[in-house]
Amino acid sequence: MAGGGTDINDWNDCFDVLIQIIENERESNPDFGRELDLLDDETDYSDRRR
Repeated sequence: MAGGGTDINDWNDCFDVLIQIIENERESNPDFGRELDLLDDETDYSDRRR
């Protein structure tokens, strides 16, 4: 990815990290990242989770 090219595996890895961050933060703040849920509702990214 740093070489200028993109790879779906890099995207998937980054998305998984983002989901982990949100889940970890929601343990102490259940409202953390709610706007990302709104985005997810308008896209078909939900099938990427797990």
